[in-house]
Amino acid sequence: MSGTAAARISGPITEPHQVDLCYASALHCHMHEVDEPCVPAFRWCLECGHTFATAGELLAEHNKILAAIGLPAETDADQVTCCAYCTHDW
Repeated sequence: MSGTAAARISGPITEPHQVDLCYASALHCHMHEVDEPCVPAFRWCLECGHTFATAGELLAEHNKILAAIGLPAETDADQVTCCAYCTHDW
């Protein structure tokens, strides 16, 4: 393997990139095209690969969507049943 190829997979790529640069690693988030650095995490979406590091992060993203459609904010992360980005269920 060349030095360039080895450098491509030496760790999470936190800048948006094509999935082939990280060989579609388990850490790759297909919604944001970055590798997620927070594993283990509070929640990890099996569909898009996004990780939510904390319950607060999940609630913040979920509540942005609820606010946009005029619904009240959720306060319990365990009541969030799907990814805030791709809506795939846990």
